[in-house]
Amino acid sequence: MRPAYVSGAILGGFAMGILNGLPIIQCCCCLWAPAGGLLAALIASRPAITFGWIEGTIAAVAASIIAVPVNAAITIPMHMLLAMAQEGQPPMENPFLNDPSLTPQMKEFLEEVSKPGTVPAMSMAVLCYGALPAILTGWIGGFAGGFLFKKEDFGEEQADQVAEVFE
Repeated sequence: MRPAYVSGAILGGFAMGILNGLPIIQCCCCLWAPAGGLLAALIASRPAITFGWIEGTIAAVAASIIAVPVNAAITIPMHMLLAMAQEGQPPMENPFLNDPSLTPQMKEFLEEVSKPGTVPAMSMAVLCYGALPAILTGWIGGFAGGFLFKKEDFGEEQADQVAEVFE
């Protein structure tokens, strides 16, 4: 993999992971994944002689894969801090527990999940569940970036002109 792909994937992945992990701006998560993929495609296209939608998509998928652990590094400590802040507080009543159509197994599961000690486990489950959508939406930005930052192959005339410059 070329260094431009690596730097594009790292910067795009960090942008995507950080912006998806911050609580206030996390509400635009559908925007941050394609934006990170677009950033990865932009950085990867700069030194390339040829660049198209395939290269943009590869850079964006690599950025999406990098974004998942970055997001975990921000989200899990944030959830743990919130759980520590809620310790000693009376537990919030879950309105779903009073639903008569709820099975006993589901009611037991909801009670178990509501306990304070389950925050890290739930955070990991949410991150694993969120990894696939991040990758699936991140490639859209790289795909678009491949078309936006497209560079054509050199023809014979252009290659001769470049060769003359370096002679």
